[in-house]
Amino acid sequence: MATRTLAIQLVTVCAEEGYPLDLAFGHAYAESSLQLTAVNPSSKATGPLQVTPIAAQQVGAAWPMTTPAAQIRAGLRYMKWLRSAYPECSGSVRETLRHYGMGRGNWQKYKRGELTCSTPLSVARAELGCPGARPYSATVLAIAQRHPELKTTAWWGS
Repeated sequence: MATRTLAIQLVTVCAEEGYPLDLAFGHAYAESSLQLTAVNPSSKATGPLQVTPIAAQQVGAAWPMTTPAAQIRAGLRYMKWLRSAYPECSGSVRETLRHYGMGRGNWQKYKRGELTCSTPLSVARAELGCPGARPYSATVLAIAQRHPELKTTAWWGS
């Protein structure tokens, strides 16, 4: 379960970034099962929000990121960057999460129906509803909505 350190870091960084704490909590749950030191060897994603080197670079974060606060900050800034960079993200939390988890190119393939359950991309398999795939965006949103006590600021879109 979430450690005290993760809780403190999420509260602090969300307040500093003006980011919804409930959404960040749900996101960390779906990405890393609330693990501070989570690492995905195939994508090189690290931390509770599983930030990739590409996402970190996009928001000007140094790589490798060595603290949970830096990893959380980069993940939140990347979510905010996606929201401002792509019109389909500006009005939809779900589409922003899909971009975050798949990357822009894979998201475009997903929207065109070009990805199948044979894709190695776990977020795409989850969003496609493939057998054995743990739901991604639905999990983030459900966990966030299950914790109204963490609501600090309004979400954007749907």
